[in-house]
Amino acid sequence: MLLYIVTNKSVKKMVFERRIRRPPLPKPVKVGQECEVTIEEISRRGDGIAKIQNFVIFVPGTKVGDKVKVRITRVASRFAIAEKVSIMEIKLTHTPPIKEGVEEVTEKTAPAIPMQPTELTIIEGIGVKRAEKLNSCGVNSVQDLADFDSKELSQKLQISEKRVSKWINEAKNALKN
Repeated sequence: MLLYIVTNKSVKKMVFERRIRRPPLPKPVKVGQECEVTIEEISRRGDGIAKIQNFVIFVPGTKVGDKVKVRITRVASRFAIAEKVSIMEIKLTHTPPIKEGVEEVTEKTAPAIPMQPTELTIIEGIGVKRAEKLNSCGVNSVQDLADFDSKELSQKLQISEKRVSKWINEAKNALKN
């Protein structure tokens, strides 16, 4: 496109070039395809993030280190969304080695299989970090979340009351099932 700008003293010629778009890269997954993936990170919404050939796949209800079999439900230009079909392996948190010669188990000894850090992460939108913030506010379980007042909790967490209300409703539904 060519554009002429006329001023009192001169005529300026400006040329606008169109950007050339590259064709979209082929996606390594298709809707309905089943894959085995390892969850590498957790998204802001609390979904697990896996990658296949550097293509991001969001998997709700998973934790970092989980090896799961997933079915792709949606493919967008830069990411895909999948549902968990089965769990292949769950990575447990590190436990200290048992010392030789120690036969008695004291009350301070950590359990051999560590407990999940919180059950709050089953609620959509609550990841590990958000669960830790909820724990600091006195919400340690789904039952606690269901019993909490949305306005009070939203003020403590400094997030929208609408989001907290969704969590509380989901917690109540989870307790019904």
